[in-house]
Amino acid sequence: MPHSVLVVPVPEAESIVRRAHVTLLSPFAAKEELTDGVLGELEQFFADCLPWSFRLAEVAVFPSGTTYLSPDPVASFRSVTHALTRHFREFPSHDGQFGDVIPHLSVPEGFVLHEPIEAHARSAELWWYDDDVVDTLATFPFGTAAA
Repeated sequence: MPHSVLVVPVPEAESIVRRAHVTLLSPFAAKEELTDGVLGELEQFFADCLPWSFRLAEVAVFPSGTTYLSPDPVASFRSVTHALTRHFREFPSHDGQFGDVIPHLSVPEGFVLHEPIEAHARSAELWWYDDDVVDTLATFPFGTAAA
């Protein structure tokens, strides 16, 4: 089913998986709800976020069988997701149940991490999924708000 998502791209992991990212909200808004006003609110929201560094050093597996890398510290991702959920109440994500969401970067089954990946969260992106096609609708740099 077509849907939008908000993600933090992780270019440092592109050698492992194409379009490497940690999801912030999925699904986000329907395409017709992605107005200039909503995009402007997202731009301002992320402009107020400071960039942060994190490591991908632990391989884990969800009960569903999906293999993933867990970002450390995870608190920054959780904090941004909580703030997005509060700010954009009109777009409930994950059936409104944030507690079940674990920030992660999905990797292929059986993946072995030979050394930790040092990464930096510098921006968020709004993606549109439609079948197997993913389009980047907007990029929102972190930390661009005037002091």
